[in-house]
Amino acid sequence: MCALSNSAPPSYTVKLLVPSDDGQKESEQVVTVGADEHILNAANAQGIVLPAMCRQGRCVTCAGRIVGGEVDNSDADMYFPEDRAAGFVLLCTAKPCSDLTIRTNQQDSMRAHRLALGLPAPYA
Repeated sequence: MCALSNSAPPSYTVKLLVPSDDGQKESEQVVTVGADEHILNAANAQGIVLPAMCRQGRCVTCAGRIVGGEVDNSDADMYFPEDRAAGFVLLCTAKPCSDLTIRTNQQDSMRAHRLALGLPAPYA
């Protein structure tokens, strides 16, 4: 969980590294996300469409990988310490604790990571 003051929650700049349709390049999409707001919801509200299915932090369709910064993923139904240690984040339930850079569309990598550790990997 993020440490927040009693004043109004801050907002953060989140850079999303989104792969091109052919997977050969990445574009950088920048969104402003409130400390009490899920990153996926903020991205969608600002016109950025990212993969998502359950929106409960369970299916890993919205998986990303943190390049820099900190998140709070405590709203997720199924997020493991091993996921955090490997830098994975579930964008549907993640809230920023700082400015961030996140590589999106990491669902296949996160599923492979979980399978290798014997953790639940829905739709793998």
